[in-house]
Amino acid sequence: MAERENHFPLDSETEVLRPRVLFRQFVDDDLGCASYLIGDEDAGVVAVVDPAFSIEQYLAEAEQRACG
Repeated sequence: MAERENHFPLDSETEVLRPRVLFRQFVDDDLGCASYLIGDEDAGVVAVVDPAFSIEQYLAEAEQRACG
């Protein structure tokens, strides 16, 4: 497996590299339930926590963020 360089944005105030983390909450108002899409946009990896039965919303968001 080839090593990958880190291309994190540099925080100009602290001069610390910051990874781009994806965190998106999805709420089903009818049921009062929430699920979460969490990922690393630079690595193109996401996970869904407590998903709803229909997964199309997660797939669409991941595709829009180029993580799919």
